[in-house]
Parts: sequence; structure tokens; C-alpha cells
Amino acid sequence: ILYGVTYGAGKFVAVGNSGVTFYSSDGKTWSSGTGASGDLKGVTYGAGKFVGVGNIGVTFYSTDGKTWTQGDSAEGVDLTGVTYGAGKFVAVGNTGATFYSTDGKTWTPGTGVSGILNGVTYGAGKFVAVNQSGDTFYSIDGKTWSPSTGASGILQGVTYGAGKFVAVNQSGDTFYSTDGKTWTQGTGASGNLRGVTYGAGKFVAVGNTVDYYSLDGKIWSPGTGAGGNLWAVTCKRYNPEYIE
Repeated sequence: ILYGVTYGAGKFVAVGNSGVTFYSSDGKTWSSGTGASGDLKGVTYGAGKFVGVGNIGVTFYSTDGKTWTQGDSAEGVDLTGVTYGAGKFVAVGNTGATFYSTDGKTWTPGTGVSGILNGVTYGAGKFVAVNQSGDTFYSIDGKTWSPSTGASGILQGVTYGAGKFVAVNQSGDTFYSTDGKTWTQGTGASGNLRGVTYGAGKFVAVGNTVDYYSLDGKIWSPGTGAGGNLWAVTCKRYNPEYIE
């Protein structure tokens, strides 16, 4: 069961249950990586490293997406997502846990967040995280967080692109924000949405047998050709490392 996917250093990298990792140069043909363990739920790329996080606080890092080395445990917290920006990796998880790291190896807890966090992203000088209670949070440094308003539902994914943060929830609702503080609901999507990304001039959201795209993060249209329970999506033209 694959839960997370990212792009960096010329490779797509996906992670999932039982420490499985896969890498691909074209997104079509995939090879297995080695060295990871545990149920991995999220992966990102930055500062020359892929970093994966998962249940009971496991963290792993890799310079090539093939061979993985274990980092310090994030205090046994189930980690669900990770991103990179402003020189830091930031991971989020249950019980309102956030952690930050400059190297993907050693992690320090942040403060100011609550609830079961499902996603985190970076853009426009801010980290933004979302939780299962419809709450959103933002942070300038990945250490100290503040709440924001306007979103709702069981939020499961968040991304940044084209000057907007976009979040999606379990009921098929979408939300957008230009500052990560105040959110407005979008239109046109439905179904259980889990993952969202930006690339090639579009936002793309995926979920339980559904996928949608949007040019502005406000109005969404259904895509065709995908199927199954999709958890995550990425684009090789976009990586949070390059948005400052």
C-alpha cells in the first residue's frame, strides 16, 4: 500500500507499508529501494535528500532514492506527512505533533498545533499543515505554529502553487488561500480526496476512485483514466524546495 510520492534529483520516489520504497526516472518503470522499514506515510525531497516518515516516528533519508538510512525517531509519534522549505524538513503526525530537521536525521518538536495532522506543505515563506478536524495551521520557521480559519471537514492533503495554498478533504471539498491564514471553499469536486499537488499550470487532486484538476485552485473539473484508491500525487515540474 503506497501512501506517499515525491520528485527530486531526476527521480520519482514512492513509499508505503512495511518499509517499501520505489524509485523511477520516468514514472513508468519502477525499481525497489532498500534499507527502510516500518509503515511509511510520507516522503519529500530537499537539500539533496529524500526523506520518508511513518508510524511510530520512523524517519529515513536517502541521497539517491535507492538506499535508505534510518534517522532519529520522532518520539514514537505516528508521522503522516513531510515537506521541505526554508532550509528545513518539517514532519507532522497525530496528537498535534510537528517536528523539524535541517538534515533529515535529527528531529526537534515544534509547538502550537493540535489534532491529527494529515498533511503539510511549504510555499510563499510559510509552512502550512492541515488536520482531521478541519483545522489549518501556519508557521514561518517550522517551529512555532498559529491557527488559521475557513476550512472544514477531515482535511487530508495540502499543497502550494501559483500563489495559492490548496487543501482537500474526505468529503470532496476543496479550499484555497493566498496567505495560509484565511481559507475559501472551491467548487466542482466530490468524493474522498486524499492528495493534491501543483505542476504544469494545474492543481491535481486524487482520492478514492476520483481525480480532479483545476487551473486556479477554485473551480475543479473531473479527470479520466485513473482508478483505485489513490493516496498521493506529485509532478516533476514542481518541488517545494524551489519555492522560497
